[in-house]
Amino acid sequence: LKANRVAAAYLGEEHPAAVTRVDLMERIHRDDRGLADPLDGTGARPAERVIRIRTDRGEWVGYRAASIRAVHGSGQPVSLLALWAPHTPASPVSGSGVSDPADDLAHLFEDAPLGLAVLGPGGSLRRANARLAGLLGWNEIATPEGPLTALVRSPAPRRARAALRAVASGRLDVVHGEAEVEHAAGHRVPLALHLTRLGGSGGEVLVAAEHLGRRRAEEDRRRQSERIEALGRLAGGIAHDFNNLMTVVTGHAELVLEELDEDSDWAADVREIRSAGLRAASLTDQLLTFSRRRGGEPIPLDLGRILREMEPTLRERAGDLVSVSVDIVPGTDRVHADPGLMKRLVDALVDNALAAMPDGGRLELGLRAGRDPGTVALSIEDSGEGMDPGVLRHMFEPFFTTRPQGHGTGLGLALVHGIVEERGGTIDVRSAKGEGTTVSVRL
Repeated sequence: LKANRVAAAYLGEEHPAAVTRVDLMERIHRDDRGLADPLDGTGARPAERVIRIRTDRGEWVGYRAASIRAVHGSGQPVSLLALWAPHTPASPVSGSGVSDPADDLAHLFEDAPLGLAVLGPGGSLRRANARLAGLLGWNEIATPEGPLTALVRSPAPRRARAALRAVASGRLDVVHGEAEVEHAAGHRVPLALHLTRLGGSGGEVLVAAEHLGRRRAEEDRRRQSERIEALGRLAGGIAHDFNNLMTVVTGHAELVLEELDEDSDWAADVREIRSAGLRAASLTDQLLTFSRRRGGEPIPLDLGRILREMEPTLRERAGDLVSVSVDIVPGTDRVHADPGLMKRLVDALVDNALAAMPDGGRLELGLRAGRDPGTVALSIEDSGEGMDPGVLRHMFEPFFTTRPQGHGTGLGLALVHGIVEERGGTIDVRSAKGEGTTVSVRL
């Protein structure tokens, strides 16, 4: 599978090279796969249709599509699928009391970042924009029939009808609430809804919808970031004092060793004291890095070169049971970072991935250009045990670990979070129990 940059964006990928890993038919709605099969087109004239494609955020967006069959220079049959212009399902009735599409207001309606719909007094759909169509999986093939309030599953549809009547009649100017609305594919979509009466005597109501999943995820990320920031300040203060104490311990151990015979039993015991002190110092170093109090001097850094240098060691750590692949897209920009911290970041993410695959599996590291100029996207994907939502919420907290006692400090991913936050980057984690984990870091 190959795609240009626009098609890659439609499929939720940042770079065309990443599309090679996409199962296109899996992304297309099951009811549209027969229509989307590019090999069903014959001759030079493509057959035009509308198909629904699931984005990386789980939304269904309707696209106009055309496909033709062709023959490659090698004689192999190939298929060409063209996608364009997210399709608005309600366009056949767009003239019902709403401005002409050429009007500036209509363009604002279509391009709004919120899902918008105009409903009649009884809840019938007069018009919807592409954003709402994507949220609820509508297109020309799957357009809601009957009152839109009938799709509300929680709270009860009668409460949705009562709210609509109150706004349409003018008894209430605005109604705000949350509801679960049925998607065209049958599942429920949590939405924040805002109802406002439009001007005129038709009793039409403007409905604005926002996906609650993304809002809740953003709020969870903000709360988690604040919690980790507070823990980081606490951990950094403790680590600083503890490091001073361990310096005294290891320093005195060195002085005692100078006075003892190297082969004596006492010397062996003191060496153990010194070794434990050095391990403790290493632990406090991780804590100080997590709390953003320690790190080398940032320099322009080729992260691809770092990955290539680390690749042999990573393969050795993975062993024979885990297959390792490293995919670096040429021309990736440099990042302004400390090389040592970047290596520790990769080490910690790889260590976490390998721990999730005790019986073997697949580990994929990828590096490509980010969406914004001068940024890069690092991804580490494993086929391991995956994580449930409860673990995902806490995975970057210091000292949190799911490993058995004595098999980890719980600081590795906290360190990753501190490094990325310090560099102004972002981390996105996608995981489900039994389905592996993908960590995406943007710097």
